[in-house]
Amino acid sequence: MTRGLSLPQLRRVLGAALLAAPLAVACSKSQPKSEPTGERPAPDAAAGLARTPPDAAPAVTTDCTFSRPDVTGCGGAEVVLAPSYAACGVTAEGDLSQDQCDRFCATFDTRGCHTFATRDGKPGVFCSAANPCRGRPTSAGAVAAPPLDRVVDHLAFARRLEAHSVIAFRELEADLLRLGAPVALVAACRVAAADEVRHARAMGRLLRARGAAPPTVDRPAAAGFSSLFELALHNEREGVIGETWGALLALHQAATAADADVRAELATIADDETRHAALSFDIAAWARTQLAPHQIAALDAARADALTALRDALPWHPSDAAATELGCPSPATSAAMLDALAPALVPMAA
Repeated sequence: MTRGLSLPQLRRVLGAALLAAPLAVACSKSQPKSEPTGERPAPDAAAGLARTPPDAAPAVTTDCTFSRPDVTGCGGAEVVLAPSYAACGVTAEGDLSQDQCDRFCATFDTRGCHTFATRDGKPGVFCSAANPCRGRPTSAGAVAAPPLDRVVDHLAFARRLEAHSVIAFRELEADLLRLGAPVALVAACRVAAADEVRHARAMGRLLRARGAAPPTVDRPAAAGFSSLFELALHNEREGVIGETWGALLALHQAATAADADVRAELATIADDETRHAALSFDIAAWARTQLAPHQIAALDAARADALTALRDALPWHPSDAAATELGCPSPATSAAMLDALAPALVPMAA
């Protein structure tokens, strides 16, 4: 059975997760700078045991093949190796080099990767998303991020994500209408798209206040989902997990950002994103009334996998200056918030 959360329930869950996090250390300058350099920072105790890079990776053989990255959620993507770890020049447990990540993760926007065993026990590589769970992408996929360091870089990227979320919700509205969804769900997507327009404008205001001109945002094509099942899978990963985590991040930023204007803008955005997360749960609940039992089981598995992918993509942390001004959580804070949030998200049967 899958958990569902109403808007009031979701607000309580997010509030509890926020209170469970060590807010006092959220902007600590003692936190390490983490950029997409190809080597994952070692998780702290709250995030689990750190992996260690292999001392000497085996040579790659001509037998090595690997799949395209399969996005398991807003936290990352999985690549299946064949016939073995050794044939592909890696060990069963370890972080990989940037060159190896570039090879296995291909075009997926990753900040690092490591080997692991897939759900069905096959050798695999997990590609950690460069910017886990930030913004709802269209059916075309996640938004690639440039190197981020300065505050204005983060604001410009956030503006781009918000603009892409406008398209994502318009695509979702059109597909739900075509698939015969309840009018309330279709209308809520239209409202969410309007919210994202306001969010993009808010990021533009913050950029201009810092003397930066808001850059032109590309408009990705959104062809729509091929079926209700494909839409529902995307919603589990990017909606139920991604939107909920995004709402919690916005709440944290609204509470801890050093810049007063950022706090004010994020307070409004956090409330909107919480409604968007609740909409994702509503879409998930409706989709399950239309799908076969084996498809519902696949949706539950997708949600569990997406939560695992998000946990594996943490810790993520921008430069210290950006973290302080924008209220970005430290790795320890992110892990604590996710630990508190996860029980409300994971399917009951998982």
